Amino acid sequence: MQSVTVTVNPNTTRLDNNIVITEKEGKSQTNYPVQGGRPFRSGEIKNFPQAILDGAPIQTQANVKTRWPDGSVKHAILNFVLPTLAANSSVRVTFQNQN
Repeated sequence: MQSVTVTVNPNTTRLDNNIVITEKEGKSQTNYPVQGGRPFRSGEIKNFPQAILDGAPIQTQANVKTRWPDGSVKHAILNFVLPTLAANSSVRVTFQNQN
């Protein structure tokens, strides 16, 4: 697996519902797997989080670990595959609710 950097909420003055993934080794990647834990604000994701790349939803496996008192997702382990990750580039992945 190549070296990448994942940044969560890079703007500390605002909570953005995204992560930024940056390729650091100068090698383009195809079908790059991403897995990690992700917290969410109360009410942000009702059922299960789904990753969005370039405005299009991508298949996402979400293992919800905890929920807020309102039933929304508090913390989940997410797995998804980036179809491509160009050399020395960054992609922003946002999240939406999925049933």
